[in-house]
Amino acid sequence: MCWGIPLHAWDVDNISKIAVAVGEVVEVDDDVEELLRLDRARVLIKTPPKPSIQHKVAVSINREVFTIH
Repeated sequence: MCWGIPLHAWDVDNISKIAVAVGEVVEVDDDVEELLRLDRARVLIKTPPKPSIQHKVAVSINREVFTIH
């Protein structure tokens, strides 16, 4: 799951770009595309062995930096 994504970046493309920092994106939950949930994004990611469970990514959107967990 991803937390902290700003609403103006809430789409499958942006969420996939964020998740690729951890591994290969396999699937993004339909709730994201249909905007049914805006409090979390479930993303299935193929990771190498022993992946980092706690991961933060700093993302710049419209010249503002957001921390995504």
